Amino acid sequence: MIDKAGLRAEVKEWAERPDFTDLRIDSFIDMVEDDYRGDFYVPSNERIMTYTTDANGRISIPLDFLKVKFMEGTNTEGRAITIYRKSHDTTVNRNSIMGEFPVMFERRGTEFIFSPNVGAGYSVTLTYYGLFPELTDSATNPVFDIMANVYLFGCLHYLHMYVHDEERAAYFGQKHQNAKASFVEVQEKAEMAGSPMAVFPALNDGGFN
Repeated sequence: MIDKAGLRAEVKEWAERPDFTDLRIDSFIDMVEDDYRGDFYVPSNERIMTYTTDANGRISIPLDFLKVKFMEGTNTEGRAITIYRKSHDTTVNRNSIMGEFPVMFERRGTEFIFSPNVGAGYSVTLTYYGLFPELTDSATNPVFDIMANVYLFGCLHYLHMYVHDEERAAYFGQKHQNAKASFVEVQEKAEMAGSPMAVFPALNDGGFN
């Protein structure tokens, strides 16, 4: 199982449903991606972007944005500073009150705004979690490459929900959750150790065990 076509074949084989069309299997793949989209905040989907504030002292939110990890700017001495979320309980010093550099940000629509407003030309470095690319016929993504069982067991869960087989749906639902947890664990260990991420086998020994 090295690509989307292989995934479709595996799902049909495990479910013993060769009659299911690729289009139907793709609908289960879409459900899997919708399911994990808000769950994975891991190194593989971290992004780092540097922006310059516009005339209103704002920056646009990236199109693939999920969640801020942290945001940094510089103080009057050119040293890096953390810009906190507006809800963060932080001490605002005199320089920031006077608008020399921002200490807080908040999301407003499709933009981040800063407090105090420093106007145009201020450089902000945003580290955030972005959306994983969708699995396509021509490209995979880090979730599939590292833990393909997230897709396999997720598809089997939704397939058995579709055919009203509650027992197998529950079985594969648990397998799916375990695979997601394993993916996060692999990512976290790699980040802590500073080592390359392991690639796990796509399948277990097979069958219901």
